[in-house]
Amino acid sequence: MRIYAMEMMPGPLSPGAFVRTAVAVAFSPSRAFSPDQGAGRIMRPLSFLLACSAIGAALTGVFATEGALYASALALANGLAGALVLGGLLHVAGRPLAPGRLSGRVAFTVASYASLPVALAWIPGFAAWAGLWRLYLLGAGAAAAAGLSRGRAFLLMALVVGLWLVAYAIASWLMAL
Repeated sequence: MRIYAMEMMPGPLSPGAFVRTAVAVAFSPSRAFSPDQGAGRIMRPLSFLLACSAIGAALTGVFATEGALYASALALANGLAGALVLGGLLHVAGRPLAPGRLSGRVAFTVASYASLPVALAWIPGFAAWAGLWRLYLLGAGAAAAAGLSRGRAFLLMALVVGLWLVAYAIASWLMAL
């Protein structure tokens, strides 16, 4: 089994552990996502995802000029649903490129920690960069967690983005009917 950034922090989940994990993910993602021996848990990545999404949603609501509640709800849904969808796409795209190394739990863990930019997406003009940063963290995390080369990691992210675009096109087409 593998341990990830936040799971290495001793003791209960705390603001200090969140900050240490956020700094590790932001400044050295390949080291933060690197696997180690130990028992993996799902609650810490889920807690990190919830914290990033809640911070982003709260600050989006505070700084929204109109419809603060709507903007907060949309930001929260984006953070949570985005991690679930990206984790699922990472798992599906990773099956042929990293057989047995990107299980659903590993993909969800990587997608959860890669959601750090969601906490900063409320900054005006930063949302698009936050999305690109999130994809970078997803790729770096998947490469480190599954032991992929840079070429395979790039191909994996190209597959994830391609699947995302196909799913978006199908959803858009269905909504237009």
